[in-house]
Amino acid sequence: MIIEKIPMFKVEMGFGLHIGWGIEGAVGSNFKIDATYLSPHVNLASALKDATKKYEIPLLMTEDM
Repeated sequence: MIIEKIPMFKVEMGFGLHIGWGIEGAVGSNFKIDATYLSPHVNLASALKDATKKYEIPLLMTEDM
């Protein structure tokens, strides 16, 4: 198991939540296609997620949420 090989291993996740609209699009090649989402609301949720590292908390959400 990974715990035995890396005893200090710890998974930490951060989440940013906001409500709004987004446009989904396909990005990739003939071998792999990924979905991507674009809008100011998606960017705000991403910024909230990034801020969870700064404040060392697992979840940030806007008042709209």
